[in-house]
Amino acid sequence: MNISPTHSVGKVMALLREVWAVAPPDFSGIGIVLYVPPLTLPTISLRSADKPVVRLPIASDGMASFLASISGKSSPWHDGFHLVDSRAFSLTHIAQFVAAPLSTNRVQLQFGGARHMTALLASQVAGITCTAVLATDGRASVYEAGFCALEELFR
Repeated sequence: MNISPTHSVGKVMALLREVWAVAPPDFSGIGIVLYVPPLTLPTISLRSADKPVVRLPIASDGMASFLASISGKSSPWHDGFHLVDSRAFSLTHIAQFVAAPLSTNRVQLQFGGARHMTALLASQVAGITCTAVLATDGRASVYEAGFCALEELFR
């Protein structure tokens, strides 16, 4: 189902296209959460912060290549969701477990599994602009306000 996408939806879809264009052969998929600070969605790092992989935030001009570089199965940073400040459009957190609250509204997942359901539920949280998933087969889905706002298959 496609609803009228916002500017943020178009921007994150463009980012996913860029990631797909340079994704490594062992691409494991990617999840992204765009938020307006301060972050209200419960998250926790999936990796130790003692050994940071890179200095954050990363501005939009280097974000796609960096995300692609950590999205291979061989990278310890490939799992979870990566968080983007939607105002500055900069990457602020990588490899985060996202604890999206269960909705009292009935949600319907059209495609995918746990990563897609997490993105759908997280998109309903106050302060979350949109969420996105790029699957290993090149299917990009962007969620906004509990709905799939845009879906595209990259090939």
